[in-house]
Amino acid sequence: MKYISIANACCVRVEGANQSYAIKVLEEEFTHHLSATEKGQPIVGTIDYEAALVLPEAAVMLLDKKLFVFQDDIFVCEGCSVIRIRLTEDTFHITANNAADEYALPVLLQALLNYYLPLYDRVFLHAASFSYADKVYALHGFGGAGKSEVMVSALSKGATYLSDDLVVYDTKGNLYPYLRKIGLHDYAFSDAQIETLQLNRRLYRFKCLVQKRSDRLSRFLYRKLRGRFNIAVDYKVLQINDNYPPLQAYSVARNFWLDASDHTGRSETSRSTIVRKIQFCMLNEFRQYVDFDGYFGLVYPFWETRRRQHADTIEKTLQHLSIETFTLKSKDYDTLAELIIHSDENS
Repeated sequence: MKYISIANACCVRVEGANQSYAIKVLEEEFTHHLSATEKGQPIVGTIDYEAALVLPEAAVMLLDKKLFVFQDDIFVCEGCSVIRIRLTEDTFHITANNAADEYALPVLLQALLNYYLPLYDRVFLHAASFSYADKVYALHGFGGAGKSEVMVSALSKGATYLSDDLVVYDTKGNLYPYLRKIGLHDYAFSDAQIETLQLNRRLYRFKCLVQKRSDRLSRFLYRKLRGRFNIAVDYKVLQINDNYPPLQAYSVARNFWLDASDHTGRSETSRSTIVRKIQFCMLNEFRQYVDFDGYFGLVYPFWETRRRQHADTIEKTLQHLSIETFTLKSKDYDTLAELIIHSDENS
């Protein structure tokens, strides 16, 4: 039995890694948050293993042979993979069978944490973050905006990794490390990294070549190849440095919103516009897989309370964040990383 600690506020108890490949992969994904004890933190959820778990014959289908409900349980199924979810007002319980999808389990865990963290005055925001020269920076933006790539560029300049894709804040605006793998779309891997990741070197180099071209054929080939190299990597694979930050609260020096543009630099955007974009980001982030929020609301009467508390916690958190805007020209990651880590000098 192990525990995944989240933002010094609560933890998730994990059992069955020796029996379930999906749970083992989940532990590896959260290895930097894993401990043998709960450290005095309340247990917000449990993940365990039941080898013979199957979909009950009387289960009612909610979504295209993937999502089902039986009594007070929700089942997520894909082929032989069966994952059962049981919710109460203040805890959740996820059970996986021996064929459980290792990709679905982290998604489900984060979808549930998204609505249960507000019980502890914590909330996810869609961002990447790093520290540089004892100052913490957070990059907010829509999916594919380049947050991860800019963050990794900053790491190559001596920054320390804090989180990617999702950042945990408290309602006072402090940030907590969320050390999962880094999802990269267009990062240029070195030869050593290509070897470590066991990528097809020739195909990867060809992808990088067509990526730089603007003719119709190159754009077509790039779209076909891009998905193959959209991968999540451990921080150490990047071979930048092996430093991991203490899992504590950090005061954020600057929060930035990233918008795509034909140039890289500062931009003026009203605070109300940025706040609406951040709020929409969080709704969209977890609904891109399955609209868990909507289906949980159908099954559990108390879910509306979880939903309202989640929205209120985001609003309280944003009240403490001063947010600036940068625009990013396509793939101009190094330039923006330089502007951000020297933003105090240029203010």
